[in-house]
Amino acid sequence: MPPSLSDLLANAAQMLAALGANQSDVAKRGADVDFVAAGQAKLDLLETLNTEQEKLKADLKLKTVAVEQTQAELKVWQSEAVSTVKLAYRNEQEKWVEFGITAKR
Repeated sequence: MPPSLSDLLANAAQMLAALGANQSDVAKRGADVDFVAAGQAKLDLLETLNTEQEKLKADLKLKTVAVEQTQAELKVWQSEAVSTVKLAYRNEQEKWVEFGITAKR
């Protein structure tokens, strides 16, 4: 099972700290300053993207709640409107079609 995002971030941060602390030894094997800087840039970008994604998720949850609430309010309004039209045109059911209401017979 792959590591979670938080595990990956923590492990990468630990690796970068250790690479920086042992730069003289690991540079001989290819982990030079540019390699470490590239890793840090990737870590920084991933942290930024993750933060943005979490904000989008929170915003989406709020929007979903707003949509559901507004949908429920519109259903109540529509029900009231249908009742009003049916009462106003009680004897003219053919007129209901103009309002999008079908007469049940």
